[in-house]
Amino acid sequence: MMIFLIACSFCLVTRVAGSAVGRTEFLNAFREKTFDVIVNKHDVMTEKYNMHMGDSLGEGFASKVYQASRIADDDKDSRQELVAVKQVDERKLRKCKMTVETEVRLLYSLTHSNIPKLLDVFASSLPDPGMVYLVFPLYKRGSLGRHCQLIYGDDKDMGEKREKLDEGTIRKVMKGVLQAIAYLHSNGLVHRDIKPDNIMISDEEEGILIDYGYATDPMKDDPAAMTRRCGTLLFTAPEVFCCHAYNHLVDIWSFGVTLWSMHANPYPECGTDPHAIMRKFMEHFGPWGDRRELENDPCLLSIINATVCFLPKRRSEAAKILDMYYFCDIK
Repeated sequence: MMIFLIACSFCLVTRVAGSAVGRTEFLNAFREKTFDVIVNKHDVMTEKYNMHMGDSLGEGFASKVYQASRIADDDKDSRQELVAVKQVDERKLRKCKMTVETEVRLLYSLTHSNIPKLLDVFASSLPDPGMVYLVFPLYKRGSLGRHCQLIYGDDKDMGEKREKLDEGTIRKVMKGVLQAIAYLHSNGLVHRDIKPDNIMISDEEEGILIDYGYATDPMKDDPAAMTRRCGTLLFTAPEVFCCHAYNHLVDIWSFGVTLWSMHANPYPECGTDPHAIMRKFMEHFGPWGDRRELENDPCLLSIINATVCFLPKRRSEAAKILDMYYFCDIK
């Protein structure tokens, strides 16, 4: 297995909040990350960070996220900067023909204020061979999923009612996410796993779109990637369910369902069986779907109608949705 590590000092793209780069410039920056990479060994990580292994912030298919603190360079500086460390099991990824290298190269090439900055990357040989550690800023307010009203199947713990955000905060957070999506799409990238748990809330109430493990560049990567079923069941677009060829508009569907779930439960009772969910999914979100619960907010309903469309060609582009009234007065 190829073990690689990239030092943040070798990031060749200057990060400017909210800036965008052209497709050519992005691809050049992306290609640079494939050569002359520097390996940071695990012992270097322990010199820079104290891992709080008991403070798990979340986990996914091949990863877990922990809180850590940066060790001060100066003994006189007693402050400890808190960070989030994503521990990725490269062995699990490779079994599914995936690699963490793509996520790392993407994050070093992307420059946008609503996409997290990758601070450090480390690879481990001992005691955990095959583990790769990605270090990010810690967003203390947590994920949007903590505040989501969505009911997750029959899981009572996940289905408990969360603290609801006020409407102004939801609109600001989701506008930031939509700006990140527009930036990704303008550079030919597709996220493929947009959901409340992959949206962090900054101290300034900005939405930060995280987790690029499923992200892909259809123009550069394996074309078959855009026929592969991936993402999170309840937020996945219908065409992905069916393993049909799909495009960047799957992100628009996931964005719409995420926004909907911040106001109400958009899903009919369908348990946790994937096939049952798929059947109800098709019925509920088709042109005949029940959206009466949103009729009291026509601005919100217009966003849902522009995003949660059964036919992909009827979904609006992210840049166009940003101009809709629901978001236009949010700074």
